[in-house]
Amino acid sequence: FTRPLVRQRKPNPTLLPGPTTGRLRILFIGDSLISGVGCHAWDQGGPVMPRRTAETIAAKLGANGCDVEWRSLSEVGCTIERLRSELIPRIRDEVQHNEKFDAVVVVCGVVDFMKGWWCGGSRHWSDFFPMLQDVVKDIGHVAKDGGVIFFPEVPFAAAPAAQMRPLVDVYRMTTDKWEHQKRRISEIFSHVHTLPPMPSGGPTDWSTDNVHPSEAGYGRWGVHLAEHVVGILSHERALAECQERQAG
Repeated sequence: FTRPLVRQRKPNPTLLPGPTTGRLRILFIGDSLISGVGCHAWDQGGPVMPRRTAETIAAKLGANGCDVEWRSLSEVGCTIERLRSELIPRIRDEVQHNEKFDAVVVVCGVVDFMKGWWCGGSRHWSDFFPMLQDVVKDIGHVAKDGGVIFFPEVPFAAAPAAQMRPLVDVYRMTTDKWEHQKRRISEIFSHVHTLPPMPSGGPTDWSTDNVHPSEAGYGRWGVHLAEHVVGILSHERALAECQERQAG
């Protein structure tokens, strides 16, 4: 786990207040995109995408005195199976010693796609849907059923390595089938949301391996995710407060 705490105090009275503890806790879990493979910015406080997402959320919630505390748990080359068997069980230790998470951001699917269709494996995009269901259930079990779960869609077909015509159109259609399974999951579980993919950007948004984002790309992706997360959390909290008023 990485364990930063982001503190911001900026006026923005239109956004939701933080939780009663005054701290919003977010967990980022997944593959190399969480780890930050492709850039060298760990000396600035951890992997870029989680850090930039948390910083942006903190800036937007700052008027309400809400700190954003985030954790990052990742493994390069992480498949859905490894996510379930190796990473998710480690959440239990975290929530046993701290407050439960308010939000969990899960980045997954690229390695499964690459080991399936891309590399000629037997895995099919239809296999992805029940796996995602199991991930949601596993997180709920170990994380005390707390928090909203977010599945960002990953724009793999936008990577320079995928820009080989005419295969780029096949990549785009195929990866969309995999990412569509995340959208299906959000239709089943009320506390699960799919986040739209980041716009592809330009050459400076990609690292020299032509697969992972660069530091600039991760940063832009973090801002993109934060804007959607804040909007959804605002709606979730407003809905909960409305239900509390009606119950009272």
